[in-house]
Amino acid sequence: MFGRRDLASRLKKLGVEAELDSNRDIIGASFLQCEDPLSALRLLVEERALKVRSIDLTMRGSAAALACLGAFPLLETLNLSMCRELSGPDLRPLAALRNLKDLRLDGTKVGNEGLKHLNGLDLRALSLGPSLVDVDGLIELGTLRNLEKLQFYGNDIGDDGLARLASFPRLQELIVCDGSISDDGLEELKVLQELRDLNVGDNPDVGDKGMKYVGTMETLEDLGIYKTGVSDRGLKDLAGLKRLKSLNCMETRVTREGIGSLQKLLPGCKIDSPFF
Repeated sequence: MFGRRDLASRLKKLGVEAELDSNRDIIGASFLQCEDPLSALRLLVEERALKVRSIDLTMRGSAAALACLGAFPLLETLNLSMCRELSGPDLRPLAALRNLKDLRLDGTKVGNEGLKHLNGLDLRALSLGPSLVDVDGLIELGTLRNLEKLQFYGNDIGDDGLARLASFPRLQELIVCDGSISDDGLEELKVLQELRDLNVGDNPDVGDKGMKYVGTMETLEDLGIYKTGVSDRGLKDLAGLKRLKSLNCMETRVTREGIGSLQKLLPGCKIDSPFF
């Protein structure tokens, strides 16, 4: 077996960036520059790098690579973004990762059925878009009651999907961009009492009516409504969000006057618009 320093050095030669703790144990590994991630993972397994807590396989993950992950019982963060060949059955080994908290599946072929392999985990953050997951996939996620962050980009979630988010009462961050949602769906989010970050950008059917519902979410700190149909009328309903620190309303129907009026009411909020 290699010494700790020798193992990190050999991984670097394979294109793996290793993160070490104060004892020189490997606790994180990024494979973004690695041409042979499977060999590098197998090296970690052979050397019993049992303290690994974070693995980034962006664009490098495969079914064979995922099969190695059971050797890392402390794994908490796993990034599988843009692993375009990964599909639902490939996620089966993740069911054994009982300490996994943060999982990214953006840009994969994972669909609704694949999400069943996540049941039983105690995930806190999950990113699913773009992928093949749609509104029905939220049923498979129903056991993940402790989710705090949930992200979709380009998934067909719709208003029915927003209604199912009541299953996740601890959500603090929700991103549903380009998700086929409308004003009526936003009303369903009022039950999320801990929500701080909401992004519903790139949903043209979201408009002023929806801001009446958003305006009641007093815990919000960050809000994205870019590429929607919101106008100055809708902005007025956001004036009660006194905790708001950031608002993105680029490519909407708002005017310079509307933004200026809201800025006076929310002086501590950074507003991104075409005018300021």
